[in-house]
Amino acid sequence: YPYPPGSRSNLANYDDWLFVLIAHEFTHVFQLEHAPGLWGVLNAVLGRTFQPGHMHPSWMTEGFAVVMESLLSGRGRVGFGPFEAVLRAQLLAQDAFDLGQISGPVIRPPGGSTPYLYGEAFFSWIVERYGLRALLGFFDSYDRWWLPLFHDLHARRAFEGHSWHSLYEAWLSETEGSLATLRAREVTGQAVTEGGDERSFPIYTPRGVLMIHATGHDETRIVRRALKSHGEEELVRCRGGCGRLSWDRAGGRLFFERGSVHRVTYLTKDLFELDLSDGRVRQLTYGARVHDPSWCPAKAQVVAARTASGDTSLVMIDPETGALEVLLALAPGIQISDPSCAPDGKAIYFSAPIDGSWDIWRLDLARNTTEKLTDDPQVERDLSVVESTGQLLYSV
Repeated sequence: YPYPPGSRSNLANYDDWLFVLIAHEFTHVFQLEHAPGLWGVLNAVLGRTFQPGHMHPSWMTEGFAVVMESLLSGRGRVGFGPFEAVLRAQLLAQDAFDLGQISGPVIRPPGGSTPYLYGEAFFSWIVERYGLRALLGFFDSYDRWWLPLFHDLHARRAFEGHSWHSLYEAWLSETEGSLATLRAREVTGQAVTEGGDERSFPIYTPRGVLMIHATGHDETRIVRRALKSHGEEELVRCRGGCGRLSWDRAGGRLFFERGSVHRVTYLTKDLFELDLSDGRVRQLTYGARVHDPSWCPAKAQVVAARTASGDTSLVMIDPETGALEVLLALAPGIQISDPSCAPDGKAIYFSAPIDGSWDIWRLDLARNTTEKLTDDPQVERDLSVVESTGQLLYSV
């Protein structure tokens, strides 16, 4: 069943997530099933046999659907900072893919996201320069042609004599040029990791940096990496991902989420504790469906989000007993992300799309009231609280 995307998803930029989903998928239906002219006649006799739209490379079909989801909804992935930052990083590193590379399977990062990312950015440039009607004209011209080949022939008809290769090079050159100012301000540092795999939620400790390492082959591990030698030690493997890491500095414990089998047939996310001194792992909840744990020193408990049967709640968990207390329940379909405890333990901060967009909220534990701290269409996520000052850090 479809479920609203979380704040760290590339699909998080929405005010009506179901409309964005439907706009994207119905674009595929209309574009891929479009078979006019000769193909329409043959399909009327033989059934849906000839579908020239299926001959397009994936960056065309997915890029067009992403552009349309944003044009129709006003949100979506076009202009979504965290999504487009991946392409921006490749351009800044002068490591962008050429047209041939994105037209086939891509193994290195961003992997499966490549046709969505490059197709969206390229087609957004096409629409801005030539208009949506020209892009639709290309698809219609191609779909009517008696032989479903020769993409460049139909591109020249639609885009003032330009082939896809010349258009792509022009877009790439113009986009790289627009980043010149950003490149001049670029802050450089020493790389702590290498290899290109996804590494997230780094936590600095005296013995090294703790982080999640996802290889892209359904393997997710918690590792400790030494800063000087760059040696890496595997601490835990996670089924279904490790989620968000939270460190109990005083107790030397690390809290994380991991999939666990519950009642034989269910795979649920539960809270686990890793003792960093001896490597012992202890499961704290069973069948709780919790995620995004965060250690709350003032209360010596873990605050987390819980999603069960479509309902989301903010919960506090006692790591000694596993007892779970519901602090705040939200309407069905509204998710909670990155709950973080105030240094004095009197409030919980979290990100949630309660009013449609992902904003930062504050829950006063004494009064049991919520206060909205940000109010804009951006996706506020990756929230954390500075223990010494109580300031909030988050990304948009």
